[in-house]
Amino acid sequence: MELATINTEYVCGVDLHSRAMYICVMDQKGNIKLHRNIRNDFQLFKTLIADYNESISVGCESMHSYYWLADGCIENKIPFYLGHAYYMKTIHGRKKKNDKIETLRK
Repeated sequence: MELATINTEYVCGVDLHSRAMYICVMDQKGNIKLHRNIRNDFQLFKTLIADYNESISVGCESMHSYYWLADGCIENKIPFYLGHAYYMKTIHGRKKKNDKIETLRK
């Protein structure tokens, strides 16, 4: 397993689903800058993270439909990191598990 060192000022965690995605942009101190559930549309995604484009990295859990997001980030020179679901942090033993909580934990 290889761990990435992320040196950007902001990081965007994406919980991707087949039709929608939950995004959370945080700074290096853990302050949440953006937290939103949106439809799967790279132009909309790019517009929402535009304020942080100078120094942002995007991370996503590997799933069957991550390719369009990875391709869009690569084409727009946004560092993209793909994580294996087995090795990503998960919430065990909690009564509540949802995209908002899950995205913050990744």
